[in-house]
Amino acid sequence: MTFTAVFLTAILMPAAEPTAAQGAAHVSLGMNSCTASACHGGSVTATGRQREWNSSYTVWASKDPHADAYAVLLGDRSQRIVARLVFPEKVDPKTTPKEYQSFLEKRCATCHATIGEGRPSSDGFAEDGVSCASCHGVAGDWLGDKHAGRKSGQMKVTQQLEPRAKVCVVCHVGSPAHNGEPAREVNHDLIAAGHPRLNFEFLAYLNSLPAHWDLEKDRQRVRQPNGVKKGQANFAAEAWLTGQFVAANAALELLEARAKADGGTDKDHAWPEFSEVSCYACHHDLRSQSYRQKLFQREKPENRRSPIGSLVWGTWYSPMPRQALLAQQPAATNDEDSWRQLERAMRAIHPDSKKVLALTAALRPKLVPPANPLQTVERLAKNLSALQGDWDEIAQWYLAATAWHQALREEHLESQKNGDPVKSGEREAALRESQATLEKIRRQLESPLEFDPTGEAFQGAVKLLLQQLAKLEG
Repeated sequence: MTFTAVFLTAILMPAAEPTAAQGAAHVSLGMNSCTASACHGGSVTATGRQREWNSSYTVWASKDPHADAYAVLLGDRSQRIVARLVFPEKVDPKTTPKEYQSFLEKRCATCHATIGEGRPSSDGFAEDGVSCASCHGVAGDWLGDKHAGRKSGQMKVTQQLEPRAKVCVVCHVGSPAHNGEPAREVNHDLIAAGHPRLNFEFLAYLNSLPAHWDLEKDRQRVRQPNGVKKGQANFAAEAWLTGQFVAANAALELLEARAKADGGTDKDHAWPEFSEVSCYACHHDLRSQSYRQKLFQREKPENRRSPIGSLVWGTWYSPMPRQALLAQQPAATNDEDSWRQLERAMRAIHPDSKKVLALTAALRPKLVPPANPLQTVERLAKNLSALQGDWDEIAQWYLAATAWHQALREEHLESQKNGDPVKSGEREAALRESQATLEKIRRQLESPLEFDPTGEAFQGAVKLLLQQLAKLEG
């Protein structure tokens, strides 16, 4: 079971006939250009080697939440979000539909509809939602010559995990404007108005989506840095680790864009931006002797992240890559010092933007995943003590443990082909037991406000899970 939910909203956009220029190559031809039964609109019940790609549109349209992106803003929730951001009497879908539509196009369309990619947002394809072109690129060249489509750079490479994750983080983490594309971000204003917070985790999202691709081939094509094919058992670890580093880099890139906006006229970003900060530094119960106070009191002063009540930066995207790099090179204290300096800089009410830019510039080139994903994810799952109790960090630890468990299950399924039936049965039982323990931990994480990492129930479940997973390694 995955932990992170896929959050999607939608966008209302005007329909318009595409111009002659838009109908040319290097532009999107709309979702319908991909839906022929002989191409991607085949039946999901068909059989044969080509079933996955042949039915990819059918699976997307019938099961994928991205397909519903356009319709969501017809609901009350989205209208309430807009009303909280602007005066309802000025922007209302019933009384001022044009203004309402214009606001949504400017604020939301960059992620919640397929726009850009060589064409304006009002070309009539927005009702497709987050469709084929959003993830795979425009199909102007593809229909004429599939190889030309790839060579022209218009089709995005999604077979490998790193470029696939980079496609996802543009919206699910956020990105500054670049290469003619607009800025994409969910800031604190939008979150406060009711938009779900962006807490992306690549492997969890992959597990959540209905696959319209060949899962077996997906696992077989995963490669080590030197180009040697990897076994299936490493796919979950590779996907998790890749996603962690790609998302962390995207988060730092967005932080840079926000820092550059300090004192300037950049309307796309604000500085400082509260969505950079841990939500639970502010949003938590005010009660005596909370677990935050207990953790603070037992830590040495030099190890304390920040005083109680101060801002805490980067607790979702940075903890795991940071610990992975430190575990890979324990002597790399300079990098760890840069992380600490960045934490301290972001703790301020108005952080020093120049210092933040210097630190992010130093850290981003270092965000290269370690060469052994399975060993890394195992090491991080065992090293819960390196985290500092924030719900974000513990949730990321849970996702790492889930990736480790998934990798062990894939290894088990592979070994079943020629393995001992008795040992295989014992291993299957152990996997079910550890899955049940993971589920107990997940339930404790469901409410960030009530979660207590120091509680006996959580500590006991973690201890049991680590014992169970250690046995599965043997």
